Amino acid sequence: MSLAFSARELTVHSGDRLLLSLARLDLAAGSLTGIRGASGAGKSTALHAMAGLLAASGSLIWGETDLARLSQPARTRFRGQHMGMIFQDFLLFEEMTARENALVSAAFRPDRPALARRADALMGRLGIAALADRRAELLSGGERQRVAIVRALAHDPAILLADEPTASLDRTAADALIADLAALARDAGRTVIIVSHDAHVWAAMDRVLTLDDGRLVEDTHG
Repeated sequence: MSLAFSARELTVHSGDRLLLSLARLDLAAGSLTGIRGASGAGKSTALHAMAGLLAASGSLIWGETDLARLSQPARTRFRGQHMGMIFQDFLLFEEMTARENALVSAAFRPDRPALARRADALMGRLGIAALADRRAELLSGGERQRVAIVRALAHDPAILLADEPTASLDRTAADALIADLAALARDAGRTVIIVSHDAHVWAAMDRVLTLDDGRLVEDTHG
């Protein structure tokens, strides 16, 4: 098994409070992993720690790179090169069009033309090509989340991290989004980690990790 991610004695604190403690976690390259647990269980903390967005101790290895040993600017560069991130509240610029939002992170990249072509292809695949010139404020929740997916995948990252991507959507839109995300990930061999309360998300994963009080208490393989 080729590993995409490996953590050893990974801990996150807020003052004296322990938010996350993972003694050992290995994720296979190209796998889809869900993280579940009650509110406050440490799900988002785990995801943000894996992305190098939080100060953490222990090892946090993606491929051959230990994010825990990198400076903050180096972590930012790593995320820009290798990771795409999707958030519950979309984080779109309301006054910008769908296509402009999809390309916002590509503004200063030398490969912007290639990213633009990939974004257009993704918008077509996700059924929102006709909305490319519509401002984000005029889009539905499902449409906005699809724009966020295009933005996350336009630079063709090997890693996709998502925090409650279906939480703001109705059941029909959520199920369609889950199917699209899984298909886009499997087609490209991406490693995916999704934090969610949604059992429909868990059913689409290869593996589901359950956290409680910042600790891994169950590890279920599909």
